[in-house]
Amino acid sequence: MTYLILDASMALEWFVPGSGSDAALAKRSLLDDHLAVVTPIWPWEIINFWAWRIRKRIVTTDEAVVRLHDMLALPFAVADPGPPAACLALCARLGLTAYDAGYLQLAVAINAPLATLDKALIGAAEAVGVEIA
Repeated sequence: MTYLILDASMALEWFVPGSGSDAALAKRSLLDDHLAVVTPIWPWEIINFWAWRIRKRIVTTDEAVVRLHDMLALPFAVADPGPPAACLALCARLGLTAYDAGYLQLAVAINAPLATLDKALIGAAEAVGVEIA
């Protein structure tokens, strides 16, 4: 099985009506031959995003629940990114948030490409030799 680290920014791009760029939407086909691997916080990032959109009255609760359900139905595995100290070192060295460092640490740990739209995370991944999907 081939793995792909999927961060929230990429996954959300696939499910927010009208926001998906052609390039980001095309990357969804990566799931045809890769198993998406996410950090344990990934579902909470997704929930937080939809909760924010509900608070801002961008979507209704019912719409957000449907989108959340669809997102959580993606084929993915949850994996621990590794020792917190290693993530903290990435934060310090590369200027990342702890959340982004977790994705990057996981990509390094299992030698998998990273699917993200986050520019800072892309730069950090390139700096440590992680392939961007």
